[in-house]
Amino acid sequence: MIMKNEKEKVEEFYDRIAEEYDQLYESPYWRLYHEITWRNIKKFLPQKKNALILDAGGGTGYWAIKLAKLGYKVILTDISEKMLKVAKNKIKKQKLEKNIEVRRVDIRDMSCFPSNYFDMALAEGDPVSYCLKPEKAIKELARVVKPNSHVIVSVDSKYPVISRLIAEESFNKIPKFIETGILEHEHKFQAFSPEELRNLFESNGLKVIKIIGKPVLVQLIPKEKREEIIKKHFRKILNLELKYCDNPSLIGFGGHLEIVGVKKRIQGTPLALKSRRDLPYRVVE
Repeated sequence: MIMKNEKEKVEEFYDRIAEEYDQLYESPYWRLYHEITWRNIKKFLPQKKNALILDAGGGTGYWAIKLAKLGYKVILTDISEKMLKVAKNKIKKQKLEKNIEVRRVDIRDMSCFPSNYFDMALAEGDPVSYCLKPEKAIKELARVVKPNSHVIVSVDSKYPVISRLIAEESFNKIPKFIETGILEHEHKFQAFSPEELRNLFESNGLKVIKIIGKPVLVQLIPKEKREEIIKKHFRKILNLELKYCDNPSLIGFGGHLEIVGVKKRIQGTPLALKSRRDLPYRVVE
């Protein structure tokens, strides 16, 4: 029997759920999550509307489509062919083919793109958590964006997973998870603390601008009550989440973490440099 590697497991999982993927994220909780995410992304969008944005691990194109509707050019990548097929159908239906290009690319190896190419890069939906090689993924995201451009990444958050393991009385899994951040559910994923995520960005030449938890407050509400409460008081809860999502005392409790970094300028290197991928960073703040 041939054992599948982790990439194949992730790909197979998302191929299997591709047709129903969007419907899985239509609940009040995920509506709140998406609104927090979008409010954060919009603060860092390029000023020029024809800018080129990478949506890495973008699946069915949720964020790519929102960006294209604002006039941006987007390259949407993922490893799941069936997720990308759903994305292509949505893009065609909304007549956005001129604004969005779809490619099957692994976030850990984006050698198909030159260095200093994109005006912004997103990795929403946790592809950095699922790829299990976060250093390679962040290094590649940092490489492909232009100096002074933003990289925004969403990952699974470590501390809520520990709470879940306690609730499941899976105490035997906790020590290893705390050490590695890796756990298996359908496929393996890696969760991060805010400190670990910050270190990951900074070690790859990205100056951290902001880290938020999303969401940070409703996580404490039992799941059986959470959806009804969010639906009933959506706007009030959204305002509270936006107010406290970047509070250092609360970030780590977020269901997911989102980090914003800016690529530092390499001293003595022209902005148009498009080669020497592994050039070491000597930065100017």
